[in-house]
Amino acid sequence: MNNPWQFFNSMEDMIFIVKVKEDDSFVYEFANQAAIKESFVTEDFHGKTFDDFFPPEKAQFLLEQYRKVIAVKEPVTYNDTFLSATGFHQYARTRLSPIVDDAGQCNYVVAQVKNITKEKIAEVKMKEYSERLIANEQKYELLFSYNFDAIFIINLDGYIIDGNEAVEKVTGYPL
Repeated sequence: MNNPWQFFNSMEDMIFIVKVKEDDSFVYEFANQAAIKESFVTEDFHGKTFDDFFPPEKAQFLLEQYRKVIAVKEPVTYNDTFLSATGFHQYARTRLSPIVDDAGQCNYVVAQVKNITKEKIAEVKMKEYSERLIANEQKYELLFSYNFDAIFIINLDGYIIDGNEAVEKVTGYPL
């Protein structure tokens, strides 16, 4: 096996191996096939820094996340967005894991990037549906409770199971 990172190519998630340099800067060492297919990575990514690929704000954000992993020497997870190879913004959940040697030195960080765009879209749609449902329930409640006309709710067997206040006034019977 020429490249010790090759086994990451069998993973569906995007995997980036980032080398920690002596000056605590970071350079890309490896990207699996999923990362090459779905992300910003080009053939000449090896040895490049975050600044080489991202705008300053995004590069700074990544530096902070990677420095946090080195400081705590434990995995760090965060949600983010990225620009896909097709040019569309995608949502991602990234887990950064340090590779620490016997001396306690972090030499590499493994970034496992899971595309969560479908989940985010479903989450947004669910929130929209929920908000519309609440709004409709409020409209129904206003229409039902504050209507001067008698409104009956009848079940499938033809029995009155509920009604608004006007029902009692019209019929003289409490519900």
